[in-house]
Amino acid sequence: MDESVQAQGGFDGELWPEPRLAELAGLADRHDFDIWVHQLRHAETSIRRHRKRLEALRDGRAPRRCPVCGGPVAGRADAVYCGDVCRLRAYRGRSHPGGPGEDAAGGS
Repeated sequence: MDESVQAQGGFDGELWPEPRLAELAGLADRHDFDIWVHQLRHAETSIRRHRKRLEALRDGRAPRRCPVCGGPVAGRADAVYCGDVCRLRAYRGRSHPGGPGEDAAGGS
């Protein structure tokens, strides 16, 4: 597997060497950088999540499952939900058990 990852350009320590970054800085405006930083943060989160899943599989641990959607839970050891969407759904389910149309006291 390592060979296939490296063949696709993985594990390159200098993917963006300093001279290339300086060249990009001259071509882009601040808005472009904001977009790139946002996309990189999203990619880092995704990569970290996948790494945690692979480590769990490697170590023979059963993947934790989200109680809301049944998807795999990755990240912190004490994480319960797979992400913010399921965490909010669970909170709303606890806060408003009757759903829309029912007031906070539980009556209609």
